Amino acid sequence: MRKTKYWILAGMSIFLLAVGCKLVTDDEGSDLGIRSFKLAANEVSGWTETSYFEYNVSNCSDNAGLNGGAAKYVEKGLVEGIKQRLMKSDYNADIFIMDFGNSSNATDMFDNMSAGIDPKQPVGDFGMAIAVLDEHLSGVNVYAHFNKYFFEIHFTGYSNKADAKTTAASFIELYENKVINLN
Repeated sequence: MRKTKYWILAGMSIFLLAVGCKLVTDDEGSDLGIRSFKLAANEVSGWTETSYFEYNVSNCSDNAGLNGGAAKYVEKGLVEGIKQRLMKSDYNADIFIMDFGNSSNATDMFDNMSAGIDPKQPVGDFGMAIAVLDEHLSGVNVYAHFNKYFFEIHFTGYSNKADAKTTAASFIELYENKVINLN
């Protein structure tokens, strides 16, 4: 009887370890999924990475930089995400890319974040149901969604808003292509 319990517990432990990791992220060690959005050195000319952080529902309030708002992302279905900070001379980009499990959840997150923007502005050639831009003192914030992914990028250090808008559109186009290549 004791040996049977031991083997059952050992089997369950191995099963939980194998499956449990997959519940946190579906792309461990792979170039597919959320990690494929991490921009490589000079993938966007002149921009260099200054920090990178991966998060999921268990650590999204620690170092993800969601500014105390992690709960709203989790409530909308956050599975996992990355935060990448890039720099180009005086310009900064704080990039948050999140997997919401399905396109409905990603759309809900986009709708939630864009609801408070007044006036909403288009991002490049994207329709405002896909991507919107919000100006602020030293740059722009852009929100977009493609498939199950939600994108939130904060560009700062810009005195010329037209430059910030052009940069925002180029980043969103890059991410749209990455989503297309995942499928």
